[in-house]
Amino acid sequence: MKRSVMIGAVLALASGALAAADSYDLIWKPKSGDVMSYKLALELVLVPTNATFTSDLNVRVTDVRANGDYTVETYIKNLKASYEGSERTFPDAPASTDSYNAKGEPISKLPTEGDDPVSAIVSQITDFYVPDKPVKLHDSWTKTVKGDAKLHIVGFKTTYTLVDFEPLGSGQVARVQFDYKRTQGDKPAQARGTFLLDSTNYALAGFNADVKNLVLSEGTPPAQATIKLTR
Repeated sequence: MKRSVMIGAVLALASGALAAADSYDLIWKPKSGDVMSYKLALELVLVPTNATFTSDLNVRVTDVRANGDYTVETYIKNLKASYEGSERTFPDAPASTDSYNAKGEPISKLPTEGDDPVSAIVSQITDFYVPDKPVKLHDSWTKTVKGDAKLHIVGFKTTYTLVDFEPLGSGQVARVQFDYKRTQGDKPAQARGTFLLDSTNYALAGFNADVKNLVLSEGTPPAQATIKLTR
Protein backbone atom coordinates (compact mmCIF):
# COMPACT_ATOMS: atom_id res chain seq x y z
CA MET A 1 0.00 0.00 0.00
CA LYS A 2 1.33 3.41 -0.90
CA ARG A 3 2.26 5.68 1.98
CA SER A 4 -0.18 8.36 0.75
CA VAL A 5 -3.03 5.83 0.78
CA MET A 6 -2.06 4.68 4.29
CA ILE A 7 -1.97 8.26 5.54
CA GLY A 8 -5.35 8.94 3.93
CA ALA A 9 -6.87 5.88 5.61
CA VAL A 10 -5.49 6.89 9.01
CA LEU A 11 -6.78 10.44 8.62
CA ALA A 12 -10.20 9.12 7.62
CA LEU A 13 -10.35 6.90 10.70
CA ALA A 14 -9.18 9.72 12.94
CA SER A 15 -11.72 12.08 11.45
CA GLY A 16 -14.50 9.57 12.05
CA ALA A 17 -13.39 9.00 15.62
CA LEU A 18 -13.33 12.73 16.31
CA ALA A 19 -16.75 13.18 14.78
CA ALA A 20 -18.15 10.41 16.98
CA ALA A 21 -16.51 11.91 20.07
CA ASP A 22 -18.10 15.28 19.28
CA SER A 23 -21.62 13.80 19.19
CA TYR A 24 -23.65 13.14 22.33
CA ASP A 25 -26.79 11.06 22.85
CA LEU A 26 -27.48 12.66 26.28
CA ILE A 27 -29.22 9.46 27.45
CA TRP A 28 -29.00 8.67 31.15
CA LYS A 29 -28.25 4.99 31.72
CA PRO A 30 -29.09 4.41 35.39
CA LYS A 31 -28.10 1.45 37.50
CA SER A 32 -30.40 -0.23 39.99
CA GLY A 33 -29.73 1.24 43.43
CA ASP A 34 -28.56 4.64 42.15
CA VAL A 35 -29.61 7.45 44.50
CA MET A 36 -29.64 11.17 43.71
CA SER A 37 -30.45 13.99 46.13
CA TYR A 38 -31.54 17.50 45.19
CA LYS A 39 -32.71 20.77 46.69
CA LEU A 40 -35.90 22.08 45.09
CA ALA A 41 -37.10 25.69 45.22
CA LEU A 42 -40.31 27.02 43.68
CA GLU A 43 -41.23 30.71 43.87
CA LEU A 44 -44.66 31.94 42.78
CA VAL A 45 -45.14 35.59 41.89
CA LEU A 46 -48.54 36.41 43.38
CA VAL A 47 -50.55 39.47 44.38
CA PRO A 48 -50.01 41.01 46.87
CA THR A 49 -46.89 39.00 47.78
CA ASN A 50 -44.83 36.04 46.62
CA ALA A 51 -44.94 32.50 47.91
CA THR A 52 -41.87 30.25 48.16
CA PHE A 53 -41.76 26.48 48.51
CA THR A 54 -38.59 24.51 49.30
CA SER A 55 -37.98 20.80 49.80
CA ASP A 56 -35.48 17.99 49.60
CA LEU A 57 -36.00 15.69 46.62
CA ASN A 58 -34.53 12.21 46.69
CA VAL A 59 -34.67 9.86 43.71
CA ARG A 60 -33.84 6.14 43.93
CA VAL A 61 -33.62 3.75 40.98
CA THR A 62 -35.42 0.57 42.00
CA ASP A 63 -35.30 -1.46 38.79
CA VAL A 64 -33.51 -1.43 35.44
CA ARG A 65 -34.76 -3.89 32.84
CA ALA A 66 -32.82 -5.61 30.06
CA ASN A 67 -34.30 -3.29 27.41
CA GLY A 68 -33.14 -0.21 29.34
CA ASP A 69 -36.52 0.74 30.83
CA TYR A 70 -36.30 1.70 34.47
CA THR A 71 -38.38 2.56 37.54
CA VAL A 72 -37.64 5.22 40.13
CA GLU A 73 -39.05 6.16 43.51
CA THR A 74 -39.20 9.87 44.35
CA TYR A 75 -39.33 11.13 47.92
CA ILE A 76 -40.25 14.71 48.83
CA LYS A 77 -39.05 15.61 52.32
CA ASN A 78 -38.83 18.75 54.48
CA LEU A 79 -41.40 20.66 52.41
CA LYS A 80 -41.77 24.26 53.62
CA ALA A 81 -43.91 27.13 52.37
CA SER A 82 -43.30 30.83 53.06
CA TYR A 83 -46.06 33.37 52.47
CA GLU A 84 -46.66 36.88 53.85
CA GLY A 85 -43.90 36.51 56.42
CA SER A 86 -45.10 33.19 57.85
CA GLU A 87 -43.67 29.72 57.32
CA ARG A 88 -45.49 26.41 57.26
CA THR A 89 -44.00 22.94 57.27
CA PHE A 90 -45.62 19.84 55.79
CA PRO A 91 -45.28 16.14 56.69
CA ASP A 92 -43.19 14.03 54.36
CA ALA A 93 -45.26 12.56 51.54
CA PRO A 94 -45.22 8.86 50.58
CA ALA A 95 -42.85 7.97 47.76
CA SER A 96 -44.20 8.16 44.21
CA THR A 97 -43.20 5.50 41.68
CA ASP A 98 -42.70 6.24 37.99
CA SER A 99 -41.44 4.19 35.05
CA TYR A 100 -39.49 5.42 32.02
CA ASN A 101 -38.28 3.88 28.80
CA ALA A 102 -34.59 3.66 27.88
CA LYS A 103 -34.70 7.21 26.44
CA GLY A 104 -36.10 8.64 29.68
CA GLU A 105 -39.66 9.14 28.40
CA PRO A 106 -42.43 8.42 30.94
CA ILE A 107 -44.31 5.18 30.34
CA SER A 108 -46.37 5.13 33.52
CA LYS A 109 -49.52 7.22 33.91
CA LEU A 110 -48.95 10.86 32.94
CA PRO A 111 -50.14 13.65 35.28
CA THR A 112 -53.33 15.14 33.84
CA GLU A 113 -55.25 18.35 34.24
CA GLY A 114 -57.92 16.34 36.02
CA ASP A 115 -55.47 15.20 38.68
CA ASP A 116 -53.60 18.43 39.41
CA PRO A 117 -53.13 21.22 36.83
CA VAL A 118 -49.94 22.54 38.46
CA SER A 119 -48.29 19.11 38.69
CA ALA A 120 -49.22 18.41 35.07
CA ILE A 121 -47.52 21.60 33.84
CA VAL A 122 -44.45 21.18 36.04
CA SER A 123 -44.09 17.57 34.88
CA GLN A 124 -44.20 18.62 31.23
CA ILE A 125 -41.59 21.32 31.84
CA THR A 126 -39.18 19.24 33.93
CA ASP A 127 -39.26 15.98 31.92
CA PHE A 128 -36.17 15.92 29.71
CA TYR A 129 -36.60 14.43 26.23
CA VAL A 130 -33.37 13.30 24.58
CA PRO A 131 -32.73 13.77 20.84
CA ASP A 132 -33.64 11.01 18.38
CA LYS A 133 -29.99 10.78 17.39
CA PRO A 134 -26.70 12.04 18.87
CA VAL A 135 -26.25 15.79 18.62
CA LYS A 136 -23.30 18.15 18.43
CA LEU A 137 -22.77 21.44 20.23
CA HIS A 138 -25.40 24.03 19.27
CA ASP A 139 -27.69 21.43 17.66
CA SER A 140 -31.41 21.70 18.51
CA TRP A 141 -34.24 19.17 18.63
CA THR A 142 -37.95 19.35 19.40
CA LYS A 143 -40.44 17.26 21.37
CA THR A 144 -44.14 17.68 20.54
CA VAL A 145 -46.96 16.03 22.48
CA LYS A 146 -50.48 16.27 21.14
CA GLY A 147 -53.34 17.11 23.47
CA ASP A 148 -55.93 14.49 24.33
CA ALA A 149 -59.25 15.83 25.62
CA LYS A 150 -60.41 12.39 26.77
CA LEU A 151 -57.29 11.90 28.89
CA HIS A 152 -57.24 15.57 30.00
CA ILE A 153 -53.73 16.02 28.57
CA VAL A 154 -52.84 19.46 27.19
CA GLY A 155 -50.50 19.45 24.19
CA PHE A 156 -47.10 21.13 24.29
CA LYS A 157 -43.94 21.69 22.29
CA THR A 158 -40.42 21.95 23.73
CA THR A 159 -37.27 22.87 21.81
CA TYR A 160 -33.88 21.93 23.28
CA THR A 161 -30.40 23.17 22.36
CA LEU A 162 -27.08 21.69 23.51
CA VAL A 163 -25.24 24.91 24.35
CA ASP A 164 -21.96 23.92 25.97
CA PHE A 165 -20.03 21.77 28.42
CA GLU A 166 -18.92 23.62 31.54
CA PRO A 167 -17.43 22.93 34.98
CA LEU A 168 -19.72 22.36 37.96
CA GLY A 169 -18.13 21.60 41.31
CA SER A 170 -15.40 19.04 40.75
CA GLY A 171 -16.95 17.74 37.52
CA GLN A 172 -18.38 18.87 34.23
CA VAL A 173 -21.94 19.21 32.93
CA ALA A 174 -23.69 19.56 29.61
CA ARG A 175 -25.82 22.71 29.47
CA VAL A 176 -29.05 22.26 27.53
CA GLN A 177 -31.34 25.25 27.10
CA PHE A 178 -35.04 24.75 26.42
CA ASP A 179 -38.14 26.65 25.37
CA TYR A 180 -41.51 25.15 26.33
CA LYS A 181 -44.97 26.24 25.28
CA ARG A 182 -48.38 24.66 25.55
CA THR A 183 -50.22 24.46 22.25
CA GLN A 184 -53.73 24.97 23.64
CA GLY A 185 -55.57 27.75 25.47
CA ASP A 186 -55.93 31.53 25.15
CA LYS A 187 -52.87 32.21 27.32
CA PRO A 188 -50.85 29.00 27.18
CA ALA A 189 -48.21 28.34 29.80
CA GLN A 190 -44.64 28.99 28.68
CA ALA A 191 -41.24 28.29 30.19
CA ARG A 192 -37.61 28.90 29.36
CA GLY A 193 -34.65 27.50 31.24
CA THR A 194 -31.73 25.10 31.44
CA PHE A 195 -31.01 21.45 32.17
CA LEU A 196 -27.57 20.56 33.51
CA LEU A 197 -26.54 16.96 32.81
CA ASP A 198 -23.56 15.21 34.42
CA SER A 199 -21.12 14.68 31.56
CA THR A 200 -20.08 11.23 32.90
CA ASN A 201 -23.52 9.60 32.63
CA TYR A 202 -26.01 12.39 31.74
CA ALA A 203 -27.81 12.15 35.08
CA LEU A 204 -29.63 15.34 36.02
CA ALA A 205 -27.24 17.67 37.85
CA GLY A 206 -29.39 20.82 37.96
CA PHE A 207 -32.37 22.59 36.48
CA ASN A 208 -33.89 26.06 36.36
CA ALA A 209 -36.89 27.57 34.61
CA ASP A 210 -38.87 30.79 34.42
CA VAL A 211 -42.55 30.01 33.92
CA LYS A 212 -45.28 32.31 32.62
CA ASN A 213 -49.07 31.94 32.55
CA LEU A 214 -49.13 29.27 35.25
CA VAL A 215 -52.75 28.68 36.29
CA LEU A 216 -52.87 27.46 39.89
CA SER A 217 -56.60 26.72 39.95
CA GLU A 218 -59.70 27.41 37.89
CA GLY A 219 -60.80 31.04 38.11
CA THR A 220 -57.46 32.43 39.35
CA PRO A 221 -55.34 34.76 37.19
CA PRO A 222 -52.19 33.31 35.58
CA ALA A 223 -49.06 33.55 37.73
CA GLN A 224 -45.36 33.58 37.09
CA ALA A 225 -42.97 31.17 38.75
CA THR A 226 -39.32 30.20 38.98
CA ILE A 227 -38.19 26.62 39.52
CA LYS A 228 -34.69 25.69 40.61
CA LEU A 229 -33.21 22.26 41.30
CA THR A 230 -29.65 21.80 42.59
CA ARG A 231 -27.55 18.92 43.86
